Amino acid sequence: GQGTAPAQPVASSDKWLPKNLIINLATEYDEAFWGQNTIISPTKALQEIVARFDRQETPTHTGLAADWQVLNPQLAKIYQQDGVIIMKPLMKSAWNDADTGPMAFQTRQGNFSIETRIQVRKATDTTAAPDRGFQAGGLLIRPASRDTENHLFLGLGTGGNANLKLLVQHTVHGQSAVQPTKVTATDWWLRMECQGAQVRLLARQPDETNWTLMKTVDRTDWPDTLQVGLATYADFTGNGPKMRPDLRVRFRQTVIQP
Repeated sequence: GQGTAPAQPVASSDKWLPKNLIINLATEYDEAFWGQNTIISPTKALQEIVARFDRQETPTHTGLAADWQVLNPQLAKIYQQDGVIIMKPLMKSAWNDADTGPMAFQTRQGNFSIETRIQVRKATDTTAAPDRGFQAGGLLIRPASRDTENHLFLGLGTGGNANLKLLVQHTVHGQSAVQPTKVTATDWWLRMECQGAQVRLLARQPDETNWTLMKTVDRTDWPDTLQVGLATYADFTGNGPKMRPDLRVRFRQTVIQP
C-alpha cells in the first residue's frame, strides 16, 4: 500500500494570515514564478471606458449667431460651423409629454415660417443612421411658458427601433401624440408655416420640388410670442450600456421668415 508520514502541524510562521493579505503577499512573492506579471493590466473593455471618459464632450454652444438662444444647454452640444448648426445630445433627454429637451430658438410673433435641410447620423459613425432608442432632431415651435409643455415638432430619427421615421408630434398641455412615417433617406427638407392660429408642417426629399403636407394644427390657445427653432433628443426605455446618445444632427440652410 501507499505509505503516509505522520502529519506535522504547520508552524505559525508559515501560516497565511486571512485578514492580512498584504503581509502574506509580501512574504510569499516568488519573482521566478510571477516574472513581469506583478500588475494586473486593465482589460480592453476598461481601457475603452477610460478612453470614452477622456473623450467625453461637454456642453458648448459656440458660433451661433447672436439672435439664437439655447434652451436646456446642459443636455446637448450645439454649435455652428461653416453655416451649419450641429446638435449632439450628451445625455438622455426627451421632447415628450411633460419633458422639455434641448433647443436652439429665436422668438417670433405673428405669421412666420421656418425651413431647414436636416441630416441625422450616428455621432460615432457619420456614415450610418441612428439605430436604437428614440433619437431625433427637427423643427419645433412652442410658447415660452414653462407651466406645462406645449409644442409642435416635425423631425427625423428613430422611434423605438432601427427604422428611420419622419416624426410629427403634437403636445397639448403635457400630453403628446406622435404620427410616425417610415422613411429610408437620412436627409430631408423640413418646413413649418404659422398663419394666425394655424400651423402647417411640411417635408420633402432633397431631390423633390413639391412639399408634402404632414399635418395642419390649429392652436388658438397659444400666445402671440413663440419660440421657433431646432431641437433634438435622445431617449431610451432602459439604462443598459447601449442606452446612451449616439446622434449628430446637422441643420443646413436654416431660414426663419420674417
